[in-house]
Amino acid sequence: MEPIDYSVRHDILSRERTFRLDGGVLSVHEGSDMVVSLPLERVTAVRLKYYASQHRPEYYTATVFHRGGSVLIISSSYTRLGEFEDRGEQYAAFIRALHDGLLPYAQTIRFLGGISMQLYLLYIGIMLLSIVFLGWILFFFPAEYVTDLVWVKVAILLMLLWMSVRFMRKNKPIRYLPADIPSSLLP
Repeated sequence: MEPIDYSVRHDILSRERTFRLDGGVLSVHEGSDMVVSLPLERVTAVRLKYYASQHRPEYYTATVFHRGGSVLIISSSYTRLGEFEDRGEQYAAFIRALHDGLLPYAQTIRFLGGISMQLYLLYIGIMLLSIVFLGWILFFFPAEYVTDLVWVKVAILLMLLWMSVRFMRKNKPIRYLPADIPSSLLP
């Protein structure tokens, strides 16, 4: 396998990190300093997730767990205050190469997609409570108290619920095979 690099800056306080796969080792460099040197046989799990936020409309993360810690790889790079560059194509290529490198050790590694089942169920519960609350406002609130401001808040809640449903679809907890990464977990 040829060496492959992927560089990203997480946030305003961090330096650019370069992730490098070379000869069965995942290394992480910040500038000229090596932060992590991880032989792939020490990897215990990989979790791929989708996120969305105000400043990063869509981004993906890969957390590589190993004995002694974890390495976080993200698909967007901080450029300046409030702006992030999408590096989805490079990220996806790097994650595929990482999974190819992990194939010989696949029997001992857990490949997880999305969020944990406990968090998934918690989010579903919160969404259901939001829907019940929204229904309560619309149907049981006296009409003289339903002002334009209430309707604006209802519209915001509906928009947030729609974003939550999209997040939940992409982050449903699954296990996958390293040779068959689900398309919902990569840009």
